[in-house]
Amino acid sequence: MEKPIVYFFTLKGIVLTPKAAIADVSSMVITLAHLFGLLKHKSVPPQGRYNGAQRLLGTMIIACSLAIAVTGMYLFLSPMLLDFAASAGVLGGVFRWALVIHLAAVLLVLLGLVAHIYFAVVEEPESLETMKSGEAEVAFIKHHNPLWYAELEREGKV
Repeated sequence: MEKPIVYFFTLKGIVLTPKAAIADVSSMVITLAHLFGLLKHKSVPPQGRYNGAQRLLGTMIIACSLAIAVTGMYLFLSPMLLDFAASAGVLGGVFRWALVIHLAAVLLVLLGLVAHIYFAVVEEPESLETMKSGEAEVAFIKHHNPLWYAELEREGKV
């Protein structure tokens, strides 16, 4: 049996450019279409260390986390620091929009969490073990992440 590869989460190699975002969305749409039985003839493009959905989810979580932090601080501090009575129209509007953005960001993160758990538990239970142990079986990498496997081969790690 081949030795499993230990890896840790890193943002190395996760660069979101418009071209990469389009490729990631395309990959995610094809994967979801396969999940619902809509596309049987088109295969998912080969994936690297992270698939398109993982890169998009990670980017969304980072963006939403920043939005949650900024709007949360505004929602918490603004009633204490700003005079809402003097300019209720402007400050009230900003407060309401901050509340909407805060709620939307929280809901997006929760939606991503539900999708992440579903795919880990139902669709790819092998990946759940990989997340728990931090070790990925070489056969799993070769099957699910052929571009990453080729990279590991070039580096002499497999």
